[in-house]
Amino acid sequence: MSSSSNYYVSLLKLFCESQNQTQAKKLHCLLPKTITHPETFILNNLFSTSSKLGNLEYAYRVFDHIPQSNLFSWNAL
Repeated sequence: MSSSSNYYVSLLKLFCESQNQTQAKKLHCLLPKTITHPETFILNNLFSTSSKLGNLEYAYRVFDHIPQSNLFSWNAL
């Protein structure tokens, strides 16, 4: 896992704890501009954050774009 992955996941956790859905969405828009192929780890955390913030439709869209769902992906669902 890269240092940028840790950075993004830390931000997602912060946004989740502060209930800041707007910033979480902005981070999701920023991801493709900075990381060409986000790791499953980042997408899992984005999915988890979106669902915890109550945006289930958005969370399911993120889940559908996880290229290789793993056990964490399915448990978070």
